[in-house]
Amino acid sequence: FYPSLSILTSKALGIKLLSAINYSNNLFGFITLGPKYNKAPYNESDKLILALITNFVARIIFYSNHYIEASGKTSDELYLRNITDTISGVYIKTYVEQRMTEGIKEAIRYKKPYSLTLLSIDKFEDLRKKYGQHAVNALLQEVGIILTNLLRRDVDHAGKYSEDTFIVLLPSTERKGAIIFSERLKTRLSRLAIEKHPNVTIT
Repeated sequence: FYPSLSILTSKALGIKLLSAINYSNNLFGFITLGPKYNKAPYNESDKLILALITNFVARIIFYSNHYIEASGKTSDELYLRNITDTISGVYIKTYVEQRMTEGIKEAIRYKKPYSLTLLSIDKFEDLRKKYGQHAVNALLQEVGIILTNLLRRDVDHAGKYSEDTFIVLLPSTERKGAIIFSERLKTRLSRLAIEKHPNVTIT
């Protein structure tokens, strides 16, 4: 309890209940509640529930910060790792779908072109059965590297759309530009198939 903050629970601010998000002598912030919808006063049970919630939130913040410090990575690096497919190195499906939705909305709003391309590894399951998971993972990694190298940095996005399918988002790209990109990608993938995976076709 912070007596000096009791003034915050005033009618002017509409705050009826305040609880500090505090753990292990670290103050992270506060949770404040306004009047109940039925205008009833907060009772001891309400206060206990709020205290439990703030304690839970404080623990999450404390241990999250501790994990970040112990890992030696920044929060941005950890976030990037969470949205990146561990095998191919491109974005995971949920993230790339989010970017696609945002990109299409922006394209419609500002009347900009927007393109995307899909590529699939043919007979993926047969390849896994014949050559094993390790060989398939190596193929996915190599495709991911090719995609990443072809993208415009901070503009295009490549993602894993399903087990055997990749998607590439090409903002501000008209049909002609998308075709040129697809042809360049096809050339790189054909070279990969010839040099390392002669039994693989990608469409």
